[in-house]
Amino acid sequence: DEDLALPYHQDERRDHRALSNRRDSRLSVGATTLAWHPDGEKLALGNADGSVSWMDAATLTEIHRSRAEGKNVLDLTFDEHGTWLAAGCGDGQVRVWSEEQEEPQINLPGPGENRVFAVRFQPGTGYLASSGTDSKIYLWDLGMAQPLARQALRQRSEILRIAWTPDGRSLIAGSL
Repeated sequence: DEDLALPYHQDERRDHRALSNRRDSRLSVGATTLAWHPDGEKLALGNADGSVSWMDAATLTEIHRSRAEGKNVLDLTFDEHGTWLAAGCGDGQVRVWSEEQEEPQINLPGPGENRVFAVRFQPGTGYLASSGTDSKIYLWDLGMAQPLARQALRQRSEILRIAWTPDGRSLIAGSL
C-alpha cells in the first residue's frame, strides 16, 4: 500500500501543519471557479466570459477552451465518470459539455434572469441538481433537458451551495 497523503512538515514552534509542495500559479485573468476531473489529471476552469478552460493539472497549462455565449461561469462540476461537465452561469443557464467539445452539448433553460450558483451531479444516476437566485433547487434529466423535480425554499433566499450525500439519497443546500 502506498501512502497517498500530501507531504507536510510540523512546525514545532506553532501548532499547525504546512504543505511542503506549495506552488503558486496564476491560472487565468477572469477565472471564477474550478473543478477537478475524476481522473485527477485535468481540471476545468470557469471564466467570466462564459468559457471553460480544460487544464493539465500537473503543469497548469490550457489544453482546450470551450466556448459558450452568456455571462460568467459561477460553478462547475463533473459527473462521477468525467463524461460530462456542467456549468452554472450568471445568465440563469446550465450548460453541459462532453470532454473537450468546443460548444455545450446541452443547454438547460434557466428561470428568467436568475443566476445559477451551484450545480452537482447525483451520484450513481447521471441526474444534475442546480440552484441559484430563485430560491429553488432543480433536478435535471440531461436526456430530457427539463427538470424532473423542483423544490422551493420556504423563505425567499439565494441558494449558494448544494451537495449530495455519497449515496445520492439526500441533498443539502446552503443559503443566505
